[in-house]
Amino acid sequence: MKRILALAISLLCFVIGLKAQNQVFAKFKIVDEKGELLKDCEVILYQRNDIAFHKEEAKAKVKLYMDLENYYTIEVKKKGYATKRIAFDTRLNNEPLDRNVFDFYVEMPGIHQYEGLANSEDVLDYPITVIQYNEKKELFDYNTDYTNHSVAAVRELKRQVFIAHSAAELE
Repeated sequence: MKRILALAISLLCFVIGLKAQNQVFAKFKIVDEKGELLKDCEVILYQRNDIAFHKEEAKAKVKLYMDLENYYTIEVKKKGYATKRIAFDTRLNNEPLDRNVFDFYVEMPGIHQYEGLANSEDVLDYPITVIQYNEKKELFDYNTDYTNHSVAAVRELKRQVFIAHSAAELE
């Protein structure tokens, strides 16, 4: 009986370990613009266009499991804040996976500052970054070209906010 139980436990650990090898884990903290943890957000994980995970009132620290060789979008929403999207490409291109955890922060800016600005919906509607496997580093990392372009677009929105507020103060 003890042998059967030990065998069953070993088999279960093997299956869990095998499943973990075929997944990547996105661990992130949701913060506001001041860097303070922001709880009770809605978190949705899309696998291609289908909802793979949905949690209303999520904690500020989230861990999502994603199968390898797929495309995902992580969407974080909260009333009064701009929705954030992160694209996650889990394809490895036949490369070995040494580290299957990717840690990051999701900063949620207040939406009120962007209301009425030209192009704000266009900029804020797209993923702020793309995370994908970096063959040189042999781990998942930000696509720097895409991320730099997105950050520059958000920076331009913030510049427009500053100009609009400065003009309003002068009137």
